[in-house]
Amino acid sequence: MKNWKKKYLPYEGKEPYLYFAFAEDDSAKVRKILCPLMERGCRIWYCCGPAGSSAELLRRQERSASAALTVVYLTDAACADKDTKSNVLVNQKFVRPILCLNPDETDRRLAMGLREDVPHLAI
Repeated sequence: MKNWKKKYLPYEGKEPYLYFAFAEDDSAKVRKILCPLMERGCRIWYCCGPAGSSAELLRRQERSASAALTVVYLTDAACADKDTKSNVLVNQKFVRPILCLNPDETDRRLAMGLREDVPHLAI
């Protein structure tokens, strides 16, 4: 499904939600996880691609920091994506719960700047 992001819009409400952090390059793989969760009623906020302005970057950081849980699809692309990394590290700074999804059994927590005690799950 090429235009899945149009059908599965990021949650913008006030109820508790999770922030799904991933790199744009991983969108096709993430879709297989994110879409079924949203179909089951999970409230998920996500963002893709670079922020168009400093105001948009700040809005993204505020939105990600307000999530009840941050789930990171942790790949080399995510570690290289400055906006994704920034949002995740802001959440770590404010001691927000973070879970890493590890698609290839490579531990990239250090590459992302995450503490070693951040849980990660091989998927």
